[in-house]
Amino acid sequence: FTRVYTIIDGFDGDQIEAATPSGRMAINGWKLSGLPWLIPDDRRYFSLKENGVPVENFELWCDQPCGRITISAALVFDAGGSMAGANNAGAKAFGHAFVDYMDGINDEAAVLSFNSIVRTMQGMTSYLSLLHNAVDMVPSSGGTAMWDGAYSGLMELINDGVNPMRTVILLTDGTDGSSIRTV
Repeated sequence: FTRVYTIIDGFDGDQIEAATPSGRMAINGWKLSGLPWLIPDDRRYFSLKENGVPVENFELWCDQPCGRITISAALVFDAGGSMAGANNAGAKAFGHAFVDYMDGINDEAAVLSFNSIVRTMQGMTSYLSLLHNAVDMVPSSGGTAMWDGAYSGLMELINDGVNPMRTVILLTDGTDGSSIRTV
């Protein structure tokens, strides 16, 4: 092995209770170490499927493979009743960790939730406090309009995302049960 790293602080690092109101991870750890954490641009590490069928001819692209990439993201949370309790708490923990990783200047995100309907909890912004507040407000009751949520997240990126690297991150524990849209 030519590139082996030992990080004893984990990915997120140690907590600083006084530095952030929520005691979120804020120091050391892999993500703040400057070490690479992306896998190489190699198709052995990726698979792409469309409607369950493998797509063989696709291109992997990254404008800064060795540096930090500015991103626009739509965080789309399942807010259906099955997400109550630990599932909702876990999804929110991921949402907060993602927002904590953003730079607060150029990175931007939106927070959407779906149960029987889709709600935009926070439109596209780089203000981390607004994003954290929106993540905290994600409910857990009702049905699961997953495809409507995915579509709304995609439309948020198309209409309001400004960075060339864009992603929809859909957090769910189940399958669609009440969407108007289909795959």
